[in-house]
Amino acid sequence: MSVDTGFYFAPLLFAVQIVLALGQNVSNLPSHHWGYKSVIDEIPPTDWQKDFPSCKGKYQSPMAIETSRTTENPSLTQLEFALYGIHPQNDTWVVINNGHAVQFSGVFGSKLPTVQAGGLPASYVFTQFHFHWGSTDSRGSEHSVDGKRYPLELHIVHRKVTEDDLEALTESTGMAVIAILFELTDDKDLAHQHLDAVVQAIQLTTEPNIPKSVRIPSLSLAEFLPSSPAFYRYQGSLTTPPCAEAVEWSIMRQPQKVTEAQLNVFRRLHERNIGNLTIPEDRLVDNFRPLQKPNGRVVSYYSGQTATPNANFATESPIILKSQAPKFAQVRIPAVFALVFLSVIKL
Repeated sequence: MSVDTGFYFAPLLFAVQIVLALGQNVSNLPSHHWGYKSVIDEIPPTDWQKDFPSCKGKYQSPMAIETSRTTENPSLTQLEFALYGIHPQNDTWVVINNGHAVQFSGVFGSKLPTVQAGGLPASYVFTQFHFHWGSTDSRGSEHSVDGKRYPLELHIVHRKVTEDDLEALTESTGMAVIAILFELTDDKDLAHQHLDAVVQAIQLTTEPNIPKSVRIPSLSLAEFLPSSPAFYRYQGSLTTPPCAEAVEWSIMRQPQKVTEAQLNVFRRLHERNIGNLTIPEDRLVDNFRPLQKPNGRVVSYYSGQTATPNANFATESPIILKSQAPKFAQVRIPAVFALVFLSVIKL
């Protein structure tokens, strides 16, 4: 696998995607802004609700998954990933450390990766993926399973194909997120085979708010999917402000593998433009929200026992990888509104 580490100013083709990838620009924030630390100029998760009322809503995320309390839902079926095997144009991903997470987006032309079925009420188009991680191996993931926090969690974010980003936030099922947990391994051969290319790209984004266009010929969304199609499902919210309760969560039950060396690349990212990781405020780590109360919600699951036989990861996908995405009208919003919107949204 190879990564073109040359950085260039993105051409017009990537302009909209860079705007959508920027997230909240920490260097241009007011004196107080939302974050994960209890420091003088940062609003910790326990106080997000003061500026973002939805963060005190009834159906918030992430949640603790207790397998003994989950129920198998016969209405859940195998997830279908349409065009998850395609690459963005020129194999180029726009990568940015936005001061809260490291995020990847790309331009896919008229055909976009989509997730559907699996009990989802609609088809959902890919928008971006990003990671959450911890300062130690015992924490980092947003969701926990039977009391265990994983050191890394990936979120692949989608919105309904019939809605734009703003509309999706106003509906309880407007967004769908595929969450993949990563557990630590000492064996490089067992580590996720494409995570090295991702880590190489992340090394270019040590400083916040400087988007980089990076060629990663080996990377498609399909590469992240585990071999088992089993998943947990519940309805919740964004895990960052504005905490809109608009997300259909699918947490894959089979973790992927990550090495200590790969995790350490995430841990070397800067949250601010201080350039000194010995200052705690400058380290971008532990970027996960505390677990939220279920408030009557029951986590259901799909066991994968009815999965399509011979769904082969080596050829296309470990679950179902469709060659064609459903037709839909692509709704565009002006870049200026996209920037305002995504200045406060990230999962």
